[in-house]
Amino acid sequence: MVAWDTAAVDDLELERVAAAGWPGLETRWLGDWRLRAGRGFTGRANSALPLGSPGRPVGEALTAVAGWYGQRGLPAMLQVPLPVRAELVRPLEDAGFVRGHGARVLTASVSSVAEAVRTDLPAIEWAAAPDDGWLSLYHYRGGDLPDSAVPVLVAGADVRFGTLRIDGAVAGICRTSSASGWLGLTAVEVSPVFRRQGLATHLLRSAAARTDAEGVYLQVEHGNATALALYARCGFTVHHEYFYWRLDAL
Repeated sequence: MVAWDTAAVDDLELERVAAAGWPGLETRWLGDWRLRAGRGFTGRANSALPLGSPGRPVGEALTAVAGWYGQRGLPAMLQVPLPVRAELVRPLEDAGFVRGHGARVLTASVSSVAEAVRTDLPAIEWAAAPDDGWLSLYHYRGGDLPDSAVPVLVAGADVRFGTLRIDGAVAGICRTSSASGWLGLTAVEVSPVFRRQGLATHLLRSAAARTDAEGVYLQVEHGNATALALYARCGFTVHHEYFYWRLDAL
C-alpha cells in the first residue's frame, strides 16, 4: 500500500480538520474566521482561527473578535497558522496583539505509524469519555484541570480516550479524534514510573492501527525536544506551525 502524502495537504485544510477535533464549547463564524470559546481551557478552544477572509477589513474583524471574547470574560486571541497567514502578523501587532506560545503541526501516514504494534504490552483500552484514571495522568501545561476540562476534552469529532494499564496502574494515555480522513492525536502522556519503556510509541502505533483514516496529525510545542524526537522516530514530519497572538485589553 502506498503511504498517503500528508505533506501535500493544504495548511488551512489541516487546521480546519484539527479544529473539528478540538472545537471548544461555543463556536461562531466571522466570515471564514472560526471563533471558539471553551471557558478558558486550552488555547485551541479559546481562540479565533483565521481560515480565510473575515468578510470585512482585518482591523474591523479584530475589533469584533475582541468584543466577542470580552463578552465571555476571555482575552481576545488568534491562532495563526504560518507561513500561510503571515500577512496577519503586522495588523495584529498594530492592533496591540502580542505573540505568545505556539506549536509545530506534525503529520504522517497512518500506515507508517501503525507498523510494528507491540504484542508484549497490554492492549489499549478505548472509551468515549475519560475516566478518573485517565484524568489522573492528564496535566495540561503542568497544571491542575479546571471544571471545564472534561466538557472540552469530550467535544469534537469521533473522540476516543485510550488508556494503557500495566498491573492495574495507569501507565499511559492518549486522546484521538477522527474527521475527513484524518486521525488527530492529543494528550499523549506516560506516567513517570513507566517512562523509557516505549509506551508512548505503543500508544501512537495502537491508535493508528485501529482507525480507517489515512493521515495522522498532532501538535507539539516548539521547545519539547523529547516529544519531537519521539514523533520523528515514528515517521512524523513537520507540516507547518502556528502561534497565538493575544490581546489582554481593548
